[in-house]
Amino acid sequence: MLIHGKTNSRRISSDRPAFTLVEILIVLSIFSVLAAISLPLVRSLVSEQKGANTSRSISAFIDATRRRAIAEGRPMGVLVERLTRDDGPLSPDRGASLRVRQLVGVPSYAGESSNSFAELKADSNWPAVGHVTRPNTGDPDPDPLKIDTAVFNASDNQLLFLSARMIANSELNPPVAINDPIEFPGGRIARIGRLIAFVDGGVDRVKVNFDLEDSAAFNSSTGQSTDRFPATNHIVKRPARSAGVVVIDSNGFVVDLANAGPDGAIGTADDVVQKTTYKIHRRPARSTTAPLDLPRGLAIDLNYSGMGAFGNQFAPVPSAATPGLSIFNNHISITFSADGRVSQVNNAAGVSLKPSGLIFLCLGTTDGLRSDSLLSNDERAPANLMDLQSIWIVINPSTGRVVSSPFASVAPSTATITDPADAALAPAINQARFFAFLSDTVDDK
Repeated sequence: MLIHGKTNSRRISSDRPAFTLVEILIVLSIFSVLAAISLPLVRSLVSEQKGANTSRSISAFIDATRRRAIAEGRPMGVLVERLTRDDGPLSPDRGASLRVRQLVGVPSYAGESSNSFAELKADSNWPAVGHVTRPNTGDPDPDPLKIDTAVFNASDNQLLFLSARMIANSELNPPVAINDPIEFPGGRIARIGRLIAFVDGGVDRVKVNFDLEDSAAFNSSTGQSTDRFPATNHIVKRPARSAGVVVIDSNGFVVDLANAGPDGAIGTADDVVQKTTYKIHRRPARSTTAPLDLPRGLAIDLNYSGMGAFGNQFAPVPSAATPGLSIFNNHISITFSADGRVSQVNNAAGVSLKPSGLIFLCLGTTDGLRSDSLLSNDERAPANLMDLQSIWIVINPSTGRVVSSPFASVAPSTATITDPADAALAPAINQARFFAFLSDTVDDK
């Protein structure tokens, strides 16, 4: 009995039921060291995957819109919604977007009845605005007075009546807006520019202003565009030969007075010279399709987004008179035509533009929305342009193809830039787009 009891005592003492306190502390110390090493790496990996997945979602959303435009044979688009559209100080919310919507094409407008016509005229109130003097016209007057106005009866063109009323009351989103393309017989297209208003203060006639030599949008500063039609349809005042009388034939072309046909219209420079049918291609409207909301912590940084190698046309437009004040903060829209190409882009000033190159959207973090320093190198919160984890969403306007490209490194700068229109920002934007121009993508990574 005594020997057997000693054997049991040895067996019980050799089977420990738990770790000692020292052993537990050692294990916890090892786990702490491993966590300190691995957690930043894991967090960085998760953050990169979050950005890459979001860029794929945006690309897929845009591509689905393009495919729908092709399938339905009508314009479609995407709307990059700005957080704040009100005028005010340059701030992160005026240069950022957290939501992308789909725009659906609406039917073109040609009036309410078969009696809906546009009366083309040369308005002497607009002889030089947005016009280019054409050399070698063979006319003693070097400043041609072109057809630049269309007048409509409000009763037969109710949508134009409504638009003129809304614009007069400073209301947003009229059904027919400035910069919408207007098409005349023969496929001749110009954009409505600067004016949709009632004639002489009445409400029975509406006039719109345009430039038949301008197929693109008006430049916000010069009112002109480099993309123009040939100079074939304009009225030239000829005081030495016809005492200001002009002639437009039935096809809408200027002819000499001696060659006017039976359908030719004769009038002075300020008279109606031609009635014609028309078609206004209205911009797409917001779709009821559910929008794409970006995940928390990510945003589209519009301060660096735009077209071409250097462009950031989507950034808030600052006031020239009041530094630091943003005066144009419109949503950004990208419209696809029925063949899948990008037909027009609306910038921050609300001006419709033909794409001047690849279209770039900067996907970054909300911490990187540094309106206080657009080239900030702060390690804790660098500006999105200086952050290599940012991603470019790139749209090829010629094909409509959408890809995601990585950022290239930008040379550090000590300059404190707060104005998106500062010329010093353009070289940095160009450097960051280097890999995009090499067709490098993150879609397959």
